[in-house]
Amino acid sequence: MRLTDLKKLYDWSVDWQMLFNVERCKEIHFGYNNKQHNYFLGEECIQAELEEKDLGVIIRQSLKSSSQCAAAVKSANRMLGMINIYIYLYFAIHGSQYR
Repeated sequence: MRLTDLKKLYDWSVDWQMLFNVERCKEIHFGYNNKQHNYFLGEECIQAELEEKDLGVIIRQSLKSSSQCAAAVKSANRMLGMINIYIYLYFAIHGSQYR
């Protein structure tokens, strides 16, 4: 997004009294030749991030999917752990009649 576009967007938000929450706005710089400029909404600088999660998808500055895969594995292992605990508790309560 160009700086003039951000200025127009900010001016529109001021005119319509719908200000942005700049603390929740993030920017990611893509590409190796990116000069990584600082962007502003009004007088506040938008925070630069290396990765951001949006709609359940983790996007990294390098566009590698390793963070997304690690998060999916962690979630799956957590669910398997809960299933394992449930099965253990079920057999502990009902005894060995189902074995």
